[in-house]
Amino acid sequence: MSKFESSPFVEKVHAYLNKHNITPQKGHLVVAVSGGVDSMVLLHVLHLLNYQLHVVHVNYHQRDTSSDLDQTLVEKTCQALGVSYKTYHYPAKNEEDSNNFQDEARQFRHHMFKTEFDQEHAQAIALGHNKGDRLETILMRILRGASPANWDALKEVDHPRIRPLIEFDRSEIQEYALDNKISWRDDESNFESDYARNFIRNKFFSGLDSLFPGWDINLERVASYGLMCQQALDALSHRKEESKIYLYHLNHHPLELQMALVHRFLERNGLRPSIGQVQQVQKLLQSQVGKELSINDVKVVRDSDALVIISPEIPSYRTEYVIPIQTNLEEGYEDDLMIIKKISGPEMTHSSAYLLPLPNADFILRPWKVADRIAIRGGSKRISDLLNEWDIPARQKSKALVLTLEGTIIACIFSSNSLRPLIRLAPQSVSISYPCLELYLKP
Repeated sequence: MSKFESSPFVEKVHAYLNKHNITPQKGHLVVAVSGGVDSMVLLHVLHLLNYQLHVVHVNYHQRDTSSDLDQTLVEKTCQALGVSYKTYHYPAKNEEDSNNFQDEARQFRHHMFKTEFDQEHAQAIALGHNKGDRLETILMRILRGASPANWDALKEVDHPRIRPLIEFDRSEIQEYALDNKISWRDDESNFESDYARNFIRNKFFSGLDSLFPGWDINLERVASYGLMCQQALDALSHRKEESKIYLYHLNHHPLELQMALVHRFLERNGLRPSIGQVQQVQKLLQSQVGKELSINDVKVVRDSDALVIISPEIPSYRTEYVIPIQTNLEEGYEDDLMIIKKISGPEMTHSSAYLLPLPNADFILRPWKVADRIAIRGGSKRISDLLNEWDIPARQKSKALVLTLEGTIIACIFSSNSLRPLIRLAPQSVSISYPCLELYLKP
């Protein structure tokens, strides 16, 4: 390493990445870059450590020309560093629809980050959260009445999201930027206290140092209590199946603990229930068998001995489905998941195509099995691990399909009415001569 690379700041980030087994050899990192000091420093340090990066920037168009200047800074920095980038523009909305701008903007950017993560086949999404962001989030959750199980805010790793700067103070990050002449732009709205987070940052935290020495360490400790609470609730529910919680393990606990166990059960199945919804689910404990409740198109059913999660019925191939090769050669094939056709030369290929030598066997589309693996560059990956990386709730994992050719898995496909379609193609391993087949999975 050069002297610049071996600074304590860079070494600390490097140690974080090594701790979580994130290396340049394992593929791209998608980096969320707003133009603020945290994300600009993160971009520079990751580039310095020789990671292959793909930057994602979101222009919300909320601050007149300032938003465009943020975008310009990010794009020019990426060009100077030789880093690929993609800018998304937050859609304009009517004024009456902007009451929840903060939440909607957060959902929008995280959706875009995940979209680029999937398209790049990246190993992680790097976010620029720092220690102060974490403290603010913990306190906001407490003040909003979140249960202790939700105090574990902004984890070091929340796959596929990573936070390499989470142990740095904001002042340390700014000092590093100044020392290394890294340009950034301040969002002037951060200095206004109209939003809850800004109020906590600008007015509340500033007076705590003299009144409660060590308050920041104590507040961080609260996050560890949140993790312990999650683990305790999981143990008390004697979880065997993600989609089921047995009545016996609920009924002999006090009412408040029952609610906590129900809340945790719903969370594990990909739901974010309100207190009212948790109370409604809890009432099912005393209901007749077969009684049900819907939360975001997911049913919670009172079974004879348990509460059971039933996801919406989604049409899929429940058994092996043969796609005849002769049809593909002569006429092409298309369904709601894919297109397969014969092509004569490179000018015909789709930008997202997977090219295959003309095979001798039929394609098989089937549900995935426990032992299934798909090829990746440098090795292979379990389909179960891939679905975990895609954050597919346990109740939905059975919907995933694999496309095989001569016994080899060449694609994993997840398509659902309630979740965004996801695909993974195995890398090509042979040079292609024409004519051949083009496989294109629909987004």
